[in-house]
Amino acid sequence: MSPAYFGRLALLSLASLFALWALLALVVSALAPAAVRAASRMKAGSGANFLFALRVLPAFAAVFLVAVLCIPSYLKFEPPSATEAIGLGGLLAAGLAIALFGTATVRSTRALFRSSRYTRQAKRSGHAVPRDGIGRIWILDGSQPHVMLAGLFRPRIFVSRRVVESLETPHFEAVVRHEQAHGAASDNLKKLLLLLAPAPSRFFPGLRSLERAWVRLAEWAADDHATAGNSSNSVLLAEALVRVAKLGSASHGSSLATTLIPDPSDLSRRVDRLLAPAVPAQAPRLLWAGLLGLGIAPLLLLQPGPLAFLHRLLEVWMD
Repeated sequence: MSPAYFGRLALLSLASLFALWALLALVVSALAPAAVRAASRMKAGSGANFLFALRVLPAFAAVFLVAVLCIPSYLKFEPPSATEAIGLGGLLAAGLAIALFGTATVRSTRALFRSSRYTRQAKRSGHAVPRDGIGRIWILDGSQPHVMLAGLFRPRIFVSRRVVESLETPHFEAVVRHEQAHGAASDNLKKLLLLLAPAPSRFFPGLRSLERAWVRLAEWAADDHATAGNSSNSVLLAEALVRVAKLGSASHGSSLATTLIPDPSDLSRRVDRLLAPAVPAQAPRLLWAGLLGLGIAPLLLLQPGPLAFLHRLLEVWMD
């Protein structure tokens, strides 16, 4: 097989990637308002997971479909000696895919380096305090009021001395449990996956609204995990949130970290929710069944007949 054969495969795959992503992003963006409303009525953890899955669906489903459908159909049905030219539309779509996913990859790589650099600097500027059951908490010197969980696979809790001194032990324990919940949910890793999934807000504002709603529900889920349905714990965490908020907000050098109060505008709603929790609805099974179906359906196409038809569609698309 000639280099031109595989070069055409690469262009076809990139063009298909962009087309599939754009189609799925358009559908998800249109469904975003209804999805956010539905997730807000669920249990916070279930709602957050649902919104996260929907937000990354266009990018990762497009990659999956290209890998299991487009590439196999080309390799199976495209003659090695084929010399068809690539149409202008296919070249344009391939270029857009490179720009879109290339930008996301660069952004994610930068975030990884910044996260690693921030963690190293924070450890140098503070000291570790052993904690039973969770390893160590890093206490940071300085005037900035930090409370965050940084790191991807071995996340660490970083708290500024100013915050520690402003909280009594029970309140501090509630804050620690909240950050532990983010670690258990792998929220920092999810932030990396969100960076890898393109979401140009100018053309697909619904994707950004899903991301903002996920951040809010992820905080609610961490609150629920920290309080474990105990009203006393809820009061302690609510008081801790108010005390930390009064210290002011602090910027941090990592987009792959979770902070105690990422959105000050949502603080009053979080406090009200902790003090007067509502009974959430169960996640509709139809929503999860739909997401599962999107993952299983392509496997049904891995037959000679559907693959041949798909290959013909790709040829029309690239001409």
